[in-house]
Parts: sequence; C-alpha cells; structure tokens
Amino acid sequence: MIQEELDTRLQELDKTHQASLNELGQAYLTNEKKLQEKYHEPIYTALDKVMRLSQSVQLKALQNLHDKQVDEIKHRTEEQLREKRKGLDKSTGDKEELNRKKREISKQVVEEGIKERQRLTDIHDKKKLELEKQHEDIRSQYEEEKTKTTSNMAMGLPAAE
Repeated sequence: MIQEELDTRLQELDKTHQASLNELGQAYLTNEKKLQEKYHEPIYTALDKVMRLSQSVQLKALQNLHDKQVDEIKHRTEEQLREKRKGLDKSTGDKEELNRKKREISKQVVEEGIKERQRLTDIHDKKKLELEKQHEDIRSQYEEEKTKTTSNMAMGLPAAE
C-alpha cells in the first residue's frame, strides 16, 4: 500500500516535472524568437550601413589613386616638355624655326600625355565597373541572407544557420 502510494506520487511528480520542462522549453523558444525579432532589423540595418560605408571608402580610394596617377602624368608631361625645350634652345639659331619646333614638341608631348591619361582613365573606369559589380554581388548576398533569416524566423527556425 505504501509502495503503491509512492509509485502513484512518483508518477504524478514525473508528469508535473515533464509538464514544467515542456513549459520551460516553450518559454525559452518564445523568448529566443522575441529576441531574434527584436534584434533582427537593427543588426541588419547596422550591417547594411557598414557595408555601404566600406564600399564608399573603396570607391573613394580608387578615385584618389586615379587622381594621383593623373597628377603624376601631368607633372611628367610638364617635365618632358621643359627638358625638350631646353634642348632646343641650345641647338637652334633661327627664332621662327625655334618657335615652330617648340610648338611641334609641345603638341607631341601634350598628345602623349593625353593618350596616357586616356589609358589611365580607361583602366580606372574598368576597375570601377568591376568594383561596383563586386559591391552589387555583395549587396545581393546580403539581401538573400536577410530574406532567408526573416523566412526562417517566420517558420520558427533558428535565425542563424
């Protein structure tokens, strides 16, 4: 009789314990889902902001590099022009002939500078397009991950897999 009472009491305690565990598990899942929902948007908003800032910095760095290279070409062209004109001053006696040669040299050096600058601009444009494509791919991956996480949360799955 005492054994039966103990067995009955043990079964009741076991059922109560299982019910408590189930309630705790449900409460845990509910709280975790609430936390995920609460922090989902702020996390992805911050991630988006950092991503866009980083991409902007990369594009600015590329533009700064291009500007620096263009300035170097400008200075190199000016230096070449000075050097070639110096050489003319010593070798030519006729003033009109000297002016004509200076104009020819100026035209030639300027054309070379323009070609070099155009080559750099073409390279810059190509690199910029590649970088923008990479940025777009990253933004697409970001959007896919955000959508996937949102869908998982709606289905009750963990947000991060």
